[in-house]
Amino acid sequence: ATNGLVVQSSVNAGDYVVINAVKLLNTDFTTDMTSWSTTNATSIITAGVVEVTNSEVFGGYEQFFNTVAGQEFTVTAKFADGTALSIVDIRTSDNVRLAFMLAKNTTTLAENSVSFIATTTATKIQIKADSLTLGLTAYYDFVHLVPKNDIYRATEDIPALTSLTDSRFEDRTQIGIT
Repeated sequence: ATNGLVVQSSVNAGDYVVINAVKLLNTDFTTDMTSWSTTNATSIITAGVVEVTNSEVFGGYEQFFNTVAGQEFTVTAKFADGTALSIVDIRTSDNVRLAFMLAKNTTTLAENSVSFIATTTATKIQIKADSLTLGLTAYYDFVHLVPKNDIYRATEDIPALTSLTDSRFEDRTQIGIT
């Protein structure tokens, strides 16, 4: 068993450890913006889609989550441009950009994904109406975040309470699983 990315019991060389790819962030905007903080924006939810309107330059919403430096994550979002460019921005707590996605100049909700490697223990996702002009909109249906690696193999006997990011574990890329 694991607790986050730490094995709770010893693992023998050659054994696999599978973690449940639990969504760390699972926002579908059906009723509200719970756990999202405004960064100079307002929102209206209609039929499970949130319309974000910037009230300052590049206004939107953000949510922080705990990460492990060196761990890879995938963010998947379904979003579209309104009167502004829609952007999903992934940054450290110090505001260093790790990755981002644009709606690709479309007003049709479309699903996009991007992977990133965490560099700190706190990371944030921002959803924005990306414009220098105030009062413009962007649309978001959902935003999900999952750890990318969900299977590991021990290269030698490993004691309990060892992190899966330890070099004695191989991740799915090293094992050859895509």
